[in-house]
Amino acid sequence: MSINSKILLLGSSGFIGFNLARYLCSKGFYVVGLSRSLPKFSLPSSFHYRHICADIENLQAFHDEFLDCSLVIDCAYSPIEDKNASKSPNPDVLSASKYLAYCLQAAADNNVKKYIYLSSGGAVYGHQLNKFNHKEDDFCSPISKYGYSKLICENVCNYFDRLSSMDVFIVRLSLIHI
Repeated sequence: MSINSKILLLGSSGFIGFNLARYLCSKGFYVVGLSRSLPKFSLPSSFHYRHICADIENLQAFHDEFLDCSLVIDCAYSPIEDKNASKSPNPDVLSASKYLAYCLQAAADNNVKKYIYLSSGGAVYGHQLNKFNHKEDDFCSPISKYGYSKLICENVCNYFDRLSSMDVFIVRLSLIHI
């Protein structure tokens, strides 16, 4: 991937997204950040960065932002309640997986080559006694809606990886500190 490549960073106003945007820009990449809110901090004006505030309930509004991207990094978590899913035991899970599926499809439609989904190691593995270092194939036992949501989204990523020409990667982050 060349330095002039466009990287679309979903969830760019959160802690991980903002710091990742700063790092990528400092390395010379052109980053388009997309989130529901403005970042709490600003990046130097010398960085090649553009931020877009978009309501994820209006997914069509940012479909074209996937155009000409060489890479999408998804650090967004979208626990918006689907107004039509009131009978669901877990609308957070449904809204997050719906949002992710839309983003993966938009990326595939716009010929994005690589999509990286940031998941959560601690949330998907849950509490496992005497187990601090996990292997990728360890049993997952989420203990929260967030963990279940992330695990279901990982399965959505695996589905798209098998069925599209886009490479989809899952990174399970854990113990992120300042």
